[in-house]
Amino acid sequence: MRASAQAAEQRTPHQWSFHGKEVIVGDGTTSTAPDTPSNQRAYPQSARQKPGCGFPLIKWVALFSLRSGALLEVALGNKHKAELALFRQLWDRLKAGMIFLADRGFCDYVTLAGLWLRHVDSVLRLNHNRPHDFRKGKRLGRYDRLVDWQKPLRKARTATQALWRRLPAQMTLRLICYPVSIPGFRPRNIILVTTLLDPVLYPAEELAQLYLRRWRVELFLRDIKSTLQMDA
Repeated sequence: MRASAQAAEQRTPHQWSFHGKEVIVGDGTTSTAPDTPSNQRAYPQSARQKPGCGFPLIKWVALFSLRSGALLEVALGNKHKAELALFRQLWDRLKAGMIFLADRGFCDYVTLAGLWLRHVDSVLRLNHNRPHDFRKGKRLGRYDRLVDWQKPLRKARTATQALWRRLPAQMTLRLICYPVSIPGFRPRNIILVTTLLDPVLYPAEELAQLYLRRWRVELFLRDIKSTLQMDA
């Protein structure tokens, strides 16, 4: 897998980057496995299915290169393993100077602060459970604000004690609300949170366009599961 990724990166016609930074995209999905006793023990089927009527369920989180689309790393787990916990296993692939780009499922304080400690920036869609108010914070532009997030009082289950102790008590982050119109879909606003705080160097429109490129990852996963016949 790593050799294939390296070959794809080398064959990319243009060494694309976002303001000189390599962008790594994270996403998750599931696959099924043959219905054997050993697979059921390791990857139990969904609780909504009756015994004997379902297949073992494998959960996986993947990192892709936005430049080439190549799959770089993958972490596997069963239904009891949280997506964020699987993602933590892949942090070593994210190097200083990179940007991590992902959907709202990866938007939590541990990810933003933990990657920031590694000098990795994040561009994430705001988790729908996270409250936001564009009347607060420092105004950078219309629907573009600097806000302060406090470290949660309770340790996140997906963080080790050592990591939790290292996280800062407070972080200054940037919230961006941007209208999106995609042919075939209803117009809507997306809200992004990022550690790229400079509105001159990283305009809101460019960050929104960067996030829209992330949606192609859904096609990357489809290609792996369908074209390569890895759905099961």
